[in-house]
Parts: sequence; structure tokens; C-alpha cells
Amino acid sequence: MRTPAGWLRALRACWIFPAAIAWKFLLALAFALPVPANDAFFFDGAVVEWLGGGGYVNPTIGQVFPTSATAFFSAYPPGYQAVLAVWMTLFGPTVEASLALHCALFAVYALLALAVLRRAGAPAFAANLGGCFLFGITFHDRPDSLAHVLGLLAFWLWLEPDPARARRRRPWAALCAVLAMATSLHIGAMYAAMLWGCAALRAKTCGWPWRSLLATIVVPVGLALLVVKYSPTAWQGFQENLATQNSVRFRLPAADDVARAIRYAPGLMVVAGFMLAAALRRRPMLRREEPGSSAAPVLGALLGASGFAVVASLCVAPPYYVAIAAYPQVLVVALWFWLRPEETFAARPFRRRARTAALAGAIALVSLRAIALSTWGVWCALDVGKSAAVAEARRAVEALPVGAEVVVSSAYLYDLAGDNRVKKIHSDWIGRYGPAGGARPALFVLTPFDYYRRFRDELAAKRSEMKSLTVSEIRRRPVPDESRWLQRVAPHLSWAPVIVRVEWR
Repeated sequence: MRTPAGWLRALRACWIFPAAIAWKFLLALAFALPVPANDAFFFDGAVVEWLGGGGYVNPTIGQVFPTSATAFFSAYPPGYQAVLAVWMTLFGPTVEASLALHCALFAVYALLALAVLRRAGAPAFAANLGGCFLFGITFHDRPDSLAHVLGLLAFWLWLEPDPARARRRRPWAALCAVLAMATSLHIGAMYAAMLWGCAALRAKTCGWPWRSLLATIVVPVGLALLVVKYSPTAWQGFQENLATQNSVRFRLPAADDVARAIRYAPGLMVVAGFMLAAALRRRPMLRREEPGSSAAPVLGALLGASGFAVVASLCVAPPYYVAIAAYPQVLVVALWFWLRPEETFAARPFRRRARTAALAGAIALVSLRAIALSTWGVWCALDVGKSAAVAEARRAVEALPVGAEVVVSSAYLYDLAGDNRVKKIHSDWIGRYGPAGGARPALFVLTPFDYYRRFRDELAAKRSEMKSLTVSEIRRRPVPDESRWLQRVAPHLSWAPVIVRVEWR
């Protein structure tokens, strides 16, 4: 693995990793899929505005984030925006450039995951099993992509087997963990927890690198205090975002939250079930490792941190936080089947069939959106592609009078950002419209996901306040977002805009 020839041999043996990377680039470059999610422009808008000649602000979110919309965008840590600014300076502030960046970050993450597995001693069959869960990573148009890359890079550096090199690399690992927190606080914290867990599990053989471990706590806290003291505007913008969350509280898991966790992290749940079954039968959790292998502590650290993220999303944190567990489950599944292959492949016939079915079911479940993107999504793109959709959205906006308000979905805001004749409002952050909210937009330019998930019902509820309501769609083919059940499984598949024109009383 340390030479190009070694990497080529590893990629040939672990073929699922280059296959997943090629699939991701093919969808993005040929069909502009997946369509940017409903909150993508929240994170990208300040960079697009700055490169377009404005300030480092995001005016489309002004109704909820006045500081980040008009003074300085600081609703989120700046690590991702710094990388995005460099990338879009080179390739342009376009949606295609954003898609390409996230594809590149996905490729880096996949290769880092393979490097971690090879460093832990996992063979090709186990790596390919884990690599199947790469197809579950389909929501990556936000800072999460970069945060996972930095976090896994920290973990890979931490696992250096040579003692002399390890002493030199651990400070760099701590730095990468801090940078991950400067990109996404909760994802960076998860990888910092992995470093601590791995250090605890390998303490007898590797000791406790206290300086590097403490740096993952002291440095982020110090940076936060510096921001509070010397940049009150940035701190105010961050507090605005915290105020919108307001959902970190203990609660009992709801049925929808459990279903979401099963969709995003079935691999983690299958491995946890296998481990529980081994414990109930009083079997050792992990078989004896080969000399020099670090698979057991790596698996323990990964499963502990990612499992905590799943539990927290069910009981404490916002439910969508479970999506961060989709990344490390690639490694968890691979390492489990490396350490205990007999739990599935060498058990009694009935048990073997049941466990093989559980693994196959988890792979199929996590790949549902990938399958939908490759079939239904491509079918929709051949009906109305990105270029036709944006052209239709631009024609609708250009027909408005100067100063009119228009609600726009994230996917179209990249191309419409330069039109300063109208006031554009991010569809996720419009809040209440009408007299109570102070906004009475004449036009809504929405993706099918945004329209059917939210605005169809809200506009119907406001119908008595309107003189007229006209809904136009240019597509000829159905989209999954029309069904509330399919919308949860396969959202953001169609570029075709839903144009809603409103005349208020």
C-alpha cells in the first residue's frame, strides 16, 4: 500500500471501492445527480455571493439569520467554506462545481477507508463487504463530506503501526481532528471520540499520547473563546443558528426516527446484533488477531463512537444527525467480518442463511436511494435535465417586476444568485409567509421535494388569503416526491421545477 503498485493491487482486490467512486462521478458529471438537497445553498451561498462580487454573506436566509445574511456568514464553522472558496475560485461558483467537489471528497473518503482497512489487516473479502455500504452515502452536499475526510484522515494517521512514525504523526492526527470540528462540530467530535477510544483500547501496547489527545479538546475550546472575545459578530451569527436548532433534549424515540436510523445505519445494527448474539451464547466477541493487527481496537473505537451517534439521534440530538453514522459503518462491517467471519459464513446452515440474509438486507436497505438515483433519477434527468430546469426557473424569475419576492429552492439558487432585480428567499428559511411573517412572495420556484414535502400543504392552508394560485410543472414523468413514503426513501431525484404563481388579496 505504500507504493503505487501496492495501491493498484489493493484496488484490484477491493474492487468495490473504485466501482463506487466511478458510479458517483458518472451520476454527477452525466446527469447532475443527486439534486442538491434542500439546505445545500445555506452552506454554499456565502461563497457564491462573495465570488459574485458581493460580501461574505448569504442574503437568501435573511428572515432567520440577519447577521449571516447581511454582516458576516458565521452560522456554521468556516472550514468547509474555506475549501469551497478555493475550489469555486478555480472552477466557478456553479452547482456543477459543488457536485464535483463532493464527488472528489467522496473519492478521498473511500480511499482513506480502504487505507484504514489495509492498515488494520483486513483482507479483500471483508473490505468488499464493507465497501458495499459506500452506496449508502448519497447525501453529501454539505460540510459533512469534508468533515468526514478530515476525521478519517486523523484516524488513519493515528493508526500508524511504527512507533517512531506514530510519535511524529499523532500531533498531525490531532490537528486533523480539530480541523474536522472546525468544519462540522458534531462530526469532528465523533472522530475525536474515536481517537480517544482507540487510544484507550491500545493503551497497554501504545501508551497514552496525552498531549495529542488533550489537544483535541483544548484547541477547539480555545478557538471558540477567541471567537467570543475578538469577533462578536461571528459569535452572534453562530448563536442565531443555535437558536434555530433548539432540539437537543431528551426524548423517547419516535417511529419515524427509528425508521430513519434503520435506513441510514443498518450495517451498524446488523453488527451490533451479531455481537449481542455472540455474547448471549457466551462466545468471545472477537477471534484472536494476527500478530501486528490492530483490527479489534479499531473496530471498538469505530463502533462505540458511531453507535453513540445513532443513539443520540434517537434520544437527544436532532434525528437527522444519524446520517453521520453512514460513513463509519463501511469500516465497522468490514472489520467485524474480518474478525468473526465464522459468525456468518461458518455457522450452522439455518443460522448461516439467516445471518447472510440479514447482511444482504442491510446492503439492499442502505442502497435504496443509490438504486433510485441510478434508475428513476436518470429517467427523470432524461425527461428534464439540469440545464432545462434552470432555464425554466430563470424565465419565471425574469418575468417578475423589480423588487418582487421569490422563494427559491437550493438547487436553483446557484444559477439565480446573480439576479439582483428580485429578493430571493431560501425555501428552507422563509418561515411564515403572509401578514404574520411579513413576506408575501409572488413566485415560488421549487424542486418537487420541497413542493410536495412542505409547500403544497402550506399553500393550500393559505388559499383563503389569495386571489389566485397557479401551479405549473414542465415534467412528463412522475417523481418519487409525490408519494410521502417514497419521498423519505428516495428524495431529490428530479431537477424539474414546480413553478407556483400567487396573487395575494
